[in-house]
Amino acid sequence: MKKSILIISLLCLTISCFSQKAKNSKNNLKQKIDNYLKEIIEVNEIPGSAVAVIKNGKVIYEKYYGKSSIEENTLVNENSIFRLYSTTKLISAVAVFQLIEKNKLSLEDKIAKYLDNLPEEWQDVKLKNLITHSSGLPDIVKFEDIPYSLDESEKWSRLCKKPMEFETGDYYSYNQTNYCLLTKIIEKTFGSTFEDYVLKNQFPSAKKGVIFSANSSESIPDRVIHHLFDFKKNKYERFNADHGKIHNSGSGLNITLKEFIAWNERLDENILLNPATKNSIWSPFQFKNTKDNFLYGWGIYETK
Repeated sequence: MKKSILIISLLCLTISCFSQKAKNSKNNLKQKIDNYLKEIIEVNEIPGSAVAVIKNGKVIYEKYYGKSSIEENTLVNENSIFRLYSTTKLISAVAVFQLIEKNKLSLEDKIAKYLDNLPEEWQDVKLKNLITHSSGLPDIVKFEDIPYSLDESEKWSRLCKKPMEFETGDYYSYNQTNYCLLTKIIEKTFGSTFEDYVLKNQFPSAKKGVIFSANSSESIPDRVIHHLFDFKKNKYERFNADHGKIHNSGSGLNITLKEFIAWNERLDENILLNPATKNSIWSPFQFKNTKDNFLYGWGIYETK
C-alpha cells in the first residue's frame, strides 16, 4: 500500500513539474513575442496595433497596443476595427473558390463569359489570370487620368483604352484591376453585391466588427484611424482617401482582430473550403517566366 502511495505521489509530482515547465515555457514565449513587438513598435513609431499569433490552430498570443486615434487619444482594444487593405484579397480569393466548389465558376473560364464589352486584348484573360496577377491588364490605379474620384463607368471607359502590360500568363504583376474585375464576376454569378456574398458565406454569424469600406474618411464606429507620417511636417496626419466601392474586394475589408481570428479558424477547420480546394489555392501558378512565384490569390514569403 505504501509502495502504491509512493508511486502515485511521484507520478503527481512529475506531472506537476511537467505542467509547471510547460507553463513557464509558454510564459517565456509570450514574453519574447511581447518584447519583440514592443521593440518593433518603438523603432517604427507605430501609433497602435492589434496582434495575434496562431500556432497549430491555437491562439498563443493576443494583445492590443497603442492608440486607435491620435487626435481623439483613444486606445486600441478588442472592439477596434482595422482596415485590412490588400489582405482583403485573401478573403476575395476564398470567395472565388467557394463559387468554384459550387460549380458556379471555373479557373479556366474566360472573363468575357461574364463581362460584356471588353477590349479585344482582354478576351483571352481567364479567371485564373486575375486571381494570380498574371493577366497583364492595365492597372487601374497607375494612371493619372483615372483618379479614385472619377465616376466608375468613366474609369472603365478610360482603362479599356490603355495598353496591356504583357502577354497574359507571362509574368506576375500585382494589379488592382484584377480584383475589381473579380468583384464584377462574383456579383454576376451570385446575383447580388460582392459584399453581401462575402458576409453571408464567410462571416454568417458576425453581428458587428466586419464592414466593407474603401473610404478612409467615412465615419465608422470603433474603426482605427489610418495615419501617415508627413516627413516635411515631422508628424502623423490622418489619411482620408476614398478609393471607392470598386476597390472593396482588393482593399476594403475592415475587421476586428477577434473576427479575423475566427475567420482563420473557419478556414483551418475546412468550414469555408474543403481540403482539396485549399490545396489547389496553395499550389504555385505556372508562369511562363519561371522565376515568378505566386499561388492562387496568396503570396509566398520567406522569413529567416
